[in-house]
Amino acid sequence: MAEGASQPEGASQPTAAAVHNEAEVVTKGSEALPKLLEMFEKFGFPAGLFPFQYVDEFGFIENLGVWWVHQKANIEHEFVIAKEVVVYKKSMSGKIEKNKIVDLKGWKMKSALNKDLFLSIPFHEVWLDDPPSGLIHFKTYNKKHDATVKSIPIEAFTYGSGS
Repeated sequence: MAEGASQPEGASQPTAAAVHNEAEVVTKGSEALPKLLEMFEKFGFPAGLFPFQYVDEFGFIENLGVWWVHQKANIEHEFVIAKEVVVYKKSMSGKIEKNKIVDLKGWKMKSALNKDLFLSIPFHEVWLDDPPSGLIHFKTYNKKHDATVKSIPIEAFTYGSGS
């Protein structure tokens, strides 16, 4: 179907299973992790933002920008320079385009300055400025749909930066 064309009346949307089957799915961790990091770097994100050791499954539907990751367990990682702890859930997903991730699920951030505080904030969007400003931005919404943005120097998420 041509881009921008609407579906014929009465046509159904593809099922989740059909969409999943169109994806590039890698089930072995040794193959999945490099593909995952390659995708994030292709769209402008530093690989250090996702400090995984192993990934069970990575899926990506390139024409839609939809991706997902499955791991064996939740992971908490402290980004020392950013003074933030990121909690990566066992299942994460989102939609990616150049310098932007939206509909982000399974990813939360909490301050490393107060690790005893149990409150972690789910971030729904992550983006980089174009032209580059040296910052990476994280957006969350509260129950009233008010947005909060946290901006952090991008070097806090590069490998070898103490992340």
